[in-house]
Amino acid sequence: MPSLGLTEASGLGSTTRGLSEFRLDSVGPPGPLFQAKVVDTETGRLVGEREEGEICFRGPAIMVGYANNPKATAELIDSDGWLRTGDVGYYDENNHLYITDRIKDLIKVKGYQVSPTELENVIMKYGNISDVAVAGVPHGNLGEAPRAWIVPAEGATIDIVSLMKYVADQVVQYKQLAGGVEIVDSLPRNPIGKILRKQLQHAYVPPHSKL
Repeated sequence: MPSLGLTEASGLGSTTRGLSEFRLDSVGPPGPLFQAKVVDTETGRLVGEREEGEICFRGPAIMVGYANNPKATAELIDSDGWLRTGDVGYYDENNHLYITDRIKDLIKVKGYQVSPTELENVIMKYGNISDVAVAGVPHGNLGEAPRAWIVPAEGATIDIVSLMKYVADQVVQYKQLAGGVEIVDSLPRNPIGKILRKQLQHAYVPPHSKL
């Protein structure tokens, strides 16, 4: 069954406990004796139903802290005992949790946070695309800018200008692909299929650095 496992929570923070609780793409409601909340990733304020933020847990199974490292403990667990998971997601009307991103993967564009997954979903709707990854790359004016690496469908040719205009028409200005688009044969993934965005970022060469 889908679940959200956390070493710091001594096991499962949330889990789908039966077919009646199953929701597509959900990791289920909070587990027994656990509380969950979703907070704004910048301000820490509580967000509402189906609003994205950082998922936090509290309960008797949450670890006390890191041995001899109060600074690291304070960064992970607040004074009220809430554990920051580092996962971005939301909850629905039945308190089921959904994970959409990791905070470390969010792209920071002039103070705004942009979800790579959101842009990947938009790009896939363009058509004739087999796979896509979006990550932030350095940008002189924006700090970071979203950049897309695209694997075309077999036999397809992608018009980059057309694709960038399509995305621009679907999203607000700061979410546009100001970092550009690169056509690739494949995307790096780990053994369980997760895109290795860091690998793409490390291989990126800014235009002014190219020979």
